[in-house]
Amino acid sequence: MSILICARNEADNLSKYLPLIFAQKDVEFEVVIVDDASWDSTADVLEELQASFPQLVVVKISEEQKRTAGKKMALTLGIKRAKYEHLLLTDADCEPESDQWAQRMNIHMQKGLVLGYGAYRKEVGFLNKLIRFDTWSSSSHFLGSALRGRPYIGVGRNMGYSKEIYEEAGGFKRHYHIMSGDDDLLVNQIANKDNCSVCIDEGSFTYTAAPSAYSTWLRVKTRHLTTSPLYKSSTRNMYRIKHGSLLLFYGLLIVCLALQCPLWQVLAVFIGKTLIQLLISMPSIKKLKETDLLALLPILEPVNLIINGLAIMRMKWSKTISWK
Repeated sequence: MSILICARNEADNLSKYLPLIFAQKDVEFEVVIVDDASWDSTADVLEELQASFPQLVVVKISEEQKRTAGKKMALTLGIKRAKYEHLLLTDADCEPESDQWAQRMNIHMQKGLVLGYGAYRKEVGFLNKLIRFDTWSSSSHFLGSALRGRPYIGVGRNMGYSKEIYEEAGGFKRHYHIMSGDDDLLVNQIANKDNCSVCIDEGSFTYTAAPSAYSTWLRVKTRHLTTSPLYKSSTRNMYRIKHGSLLLFYGLLIVCLALQCPLWQVLAVFIGKTLIQLLISMPSIKKLKETDLLALLPILEPVNLIINGLAIMRMKWSKTISWK
């Protein structure tokens, strides 16, 4: 397989994590790094690594050649350069959970497309838990839906597809004008029950550092939301139902409190809903190794709902948002 990584000013991360990529076992692979018009020491780092790892292939994009603000051009060139049929995608700041990551993702790529779990590292602080809750919540939903034969998105931190699937889709041409969407829009366009698998095997996750500031995370979420208007209508309707039902639930709780309904009744409804949610969430939260979030779930969900609302408003007011 060909492991593809697009890097823009990622010298430190490449030095730290590429050796872990090259430590993968039980699969024949190359690593294609696309240096996307970096101006730091990325080129020097890659030159040093090539001396130690002959399976490293470097594709260089100069500032004069770069025509898009996102990374679709970089991915397109990397895919053209890749020599293997199977393409495994991750980011320069991602760390594979084990030396079996590539092999296990490759096994599940036989259908043509595989979706994995791209997690954030556990750190102290409420923001870290909030970001990991948001990631777990969305990932458990799209991975679970894919397991039921209804895939709709994936994340570029940990997913793969065959060249055949990519070429049948026409690459990114349907949404090349959109900065984001190299992962979720492509999956939304091409995935179905016959060509998509899910890999949540032990050792198959990737981990990266979560944003350390609310403003940074809000900017990331806003960028991701810019692709949602291009989802299939069935996907957009699913999101409307999911988020609309949460808004309705918490909105009715606030209305009941404003109307001075008996507090015990409001608490009974909230506790009942929370217990049911905990029971439903338990298998997924254990499988994806996020069990420390369980106790805070009643708090994390409404706060995350507010953050999503702010991101939607910011998306409507913002113009261009760069990927780096």
